[in-house]
Amino acid sequence: MNIKVMSFNTQHCKNYITKKIDYNSIVDLIKKYDVDIIGLNEIFGKFIIKSQAEKIAKKLGYYCYFGKATNIAFRNYGNAILSRYPILNTEIIHIPYPIKIKKHYQKRTILKANILVNNKVLHVFVTHLGLNNDEKENGINTIVQNISNNNTILMGDFNMTPNNSNIDKIKLINTDKNNLTWPSIKPKYKLDYIFVSEDIKFFLSDTLNEIISDHLPCITQIRI
Repeated sequence: MNIKVMSFNTQHCKNYITKKIDYNSIVDLIKKYDVDIIGLNEIFGKFIIKSQAEKIAKKLGYYCYFGKATNIAFRNYGNAILSRYPILNTEIIHIPYPIKIKKHYQKRTILKANILVNNKVLHVFVTHLGLNNDEKENGINTIVQNISNNNTILMGDFNMTPNNSNIDKIKLINTDKNNLTWPSIKPKYKLDYIFVSEDIKFFLSDTLNEIISDHLPCITQIRI
């Protein structure tokens, strides 16, 4: 069975061109590429009625889970998973602060969801790592301690390029090593990734030239 997986830093659903909150462009993107499982970064949580991720999921008819990482502007802020397939259970894994805490550090987390696809449980992890090297190292170490070795997808904005030595600690397959993702107009750096465990076959990995956020979305088709 083939399914499509996408990682996308949405910049809290703010359209990079119009500078306005734009759910429809993200919905249209997912529909256009017929994506089954999506990891979203920089998403606001519930405000009055629904989180941003829930609003997108409702338009798609998908399952959804938002995982808080921190508070920004008095609102929950973090990562989310959307899925065409049932989400069985979820967990928020907290990444510890470095020993020396700096004022500008944000709380970071890894969102885990077990998703039932064709009678197989996929372990899906979504994260958004910090900007500083000590934050990145803590994030990668926490990922390594918690990810599974089988039926696993790990994705998100890692805020590091492929030549960063921390990437080598992730003993999963990087589905797209080279395509640049940031900034979305004339990108210079690869910051966003999709990794899979060795038992998952992948093909047709790409970075999509779709300018919606300040990051370009990554997509990979896998066979399970």
